[in-house]
Amino acid sequence: MSGCEIDVENLYRQFGAVVLRRCRALLRNEAQAVLATQSTFVMVLQERGWLAHPAPTALVLKLATLACLQQMPPEPHGAFARIARLPQPRRWSRLMSQRRWDDVRVAAVLHVVDGLSLAEAAREAGVCAKRLRRLVDVIGLHDCDGFVGVTGEREVFIAQAS
Repeated sequence: MSGCEIDVENLYRQFGAVVLRRCRALLRNEAQAVLATQSTFVMVLQERGWLAHPAPTALVLKLATLACLQQMPPEPHGAFARIARLPQPRRWSRLMSQRRWDDVRVAAVLHVVDGLSLAEAAREAGVCAKRLRRLVDVIGLHDCDGFVGVTGEREVFIAQAS
């Protein structure tokens, strides 16, 4: 194996359980969680420079959250389902690409579902905290049933960011 190839088997061994646990917690559906886990590893393989990322675990969890957002949650209620179904506001489509909108939605999940502060969630997702605050205010996500994530994931995101 040359130096630039990625060992997928080792990658899955290292992050597979964490990703599947994250997907199960967000989607609450085993079949969709398995599909989202597979999608996560496809995104990891497509992500350039992820090996050089200072916090690969946090990056993989962010990609897992995005993979879950791209799946439609089976239950139509709850904070995660509301965020997953959010269409990009028309006025924001001129300001940001679809990828940036996905990053804002990931930040919303980190804030509303996982309990990170607005500043922590914005930093983790690489988005503007002001834009995230506006989304949370406009959509009314303050009153959601947050904190359904896997226990300890908040600490993983924060510790990996440090």
